[in-house]
Amino acid sequence: MQSLNEIILEQTQNWLARADNLMVELRLAWGKETLPQERDRLDQRINQLAQDITHYEETWVKLKLDTTSSNKPDSKARLYQKLARAHADAENYTLAIAAYNRAVENSRNFLPSLYQEKAVILARTGRWQEAINDFDLILRRSPNKDNLEALLGKGIAFYQLGNFKEAEEYLNQAQELARRDEYESQELLALSFLAANSMVQKLPEPALKYLIRAIELGETHADRENLSSLYYNRGLVYQFMESDTRAARDFATAVGLNPKNEQAQKELAKYPATLTPEEKLIRAIFGQFDEDEKPKALEDREEPELVYSQTAVETIDETTDEENDDDEAQIENRQTTAEGAD
Repeated sequence: MQSLNEIILEQTQNWLARADNLMVELRLAWGKETLPQERDRLDQRINQLAQDITHYEETWVKLKLDTTSSNKPDSKARLYQKLARAHADAENYTLAIAAYNRAVENSRNFLPSLYQEKAVILARTGRWQEAINDFDLILRRSPNKDNLEALLGKGIAFYQLGNFKEAEEYLNQAQELARRDEYESQELLALSFLAANSMVQKLPEPALKYLIRAIELGETHADRENLSSLYYNRGLVYQFMESDTRAARDFATAVGLNPKNEQAQKELAKYPATLTPEEKLIRAIFGQFDEDEKPKALEDREEPELVYSQTAVETIDETTDEENDDDEAQIENRQTTAEGAD
């Protein structure tokens, strides 16, 4: 039979789940609303709900601690971390960041996973400099200096801010580390952003080098949509280098891998005369050209904009309970080292 505390705990947890859903609905309604007075009314409801959620979270954490009687020093921080993850899953990122901040405030030890998860949410909401600060803190304070996710996240954040030199530095470190430890998805992402970072600076040769390696990896470790994006990106680089035959073949390959890749179809329409019979068949199937169509000249070769079918935050946001175990192991190692020094 449940105790009174357990019943209240369950009810509070159910209320928080419903509140998360309601917050999503209110924010969606706010985004669709055009009347200023209605937006103000929704703002008031959102702010009031956020305050209520904070109150119920404090109640839930207290009840949870009383019910479980945990003696671990960071139990309170871990509970707020759990709440933050629930908010993030519901895409209530403002609430998630607030809960992560409370987790940090209530942690007695440095817990890398807290900063890692919070930095990913900050990146997701475009708060790139704040994300860099958290990634940097992980790299400075964590015993594991080879933190792949932090290096990768920091490199991507610098790229998004237009700090291309710093972006290249951290993305290169992430790519080398991922290659060494055989983390193919992270290496693919690092290579993709290294290529984009090069092309923004109009450096097609290094961009081509990165994409050749990315496609090599992608042939065995990427799905058809991602691989299509890689071929499309390399086609843009070849196009920039005025290597029309290679560009056309990469665009044709991209369309063959993913017929819904409209950007590749658009670029492919410029090169009907350069294609092999097999590549022309791909074009014919998707109705992109007539056999007698003459090739279109590329009068203005603009800087290509590389695309990604998988976002940065989706790839680096692979935090699991194992990271919590890593946190505890690092804390124990630091304590053992301190005792030995004494």
